[in-house]
Amino acid sequence: MAGAPPKKGPYEVQAAADGSLPFVSEGTLTTNTTININAGLSANAKNVFLINDGSNTLTYKISVDGTTFSDAITLKTDEYKVYRRDIHSIQLIHSSNTDYRIEAYA
Repeated sequence: MAGAPPKKGPYEVQAAADGSLPFVSEGTLTTNTTININAGLSANAKNVFLINDGSNTLTYKISVDGTTFSDAITLKTDEYKVYRRDIHSIQLIHSSNTDYRIEAYA
């Protein structure tokens, strides 16, 4: 797996060491939404990059089972977080529109 993706602009999705492609979700957050990584990878992710590409803060919660979520975590503009742990879903919480990107590897 490559290092953290660039914070802004186009980038090339990197394959994992075994050649598999990651689950990628990106867009503009305009309402609360839950990103089911497990459904996209057919397994929980073991490595996740979550990037706030927007001009507002990004608030989110993580889940290992898709049902129970962590306390809220906030990323400021251009910040990113790397998780090297089991993640099933990420719940994005809308407070203001902002761009986000999630790249997850099984």
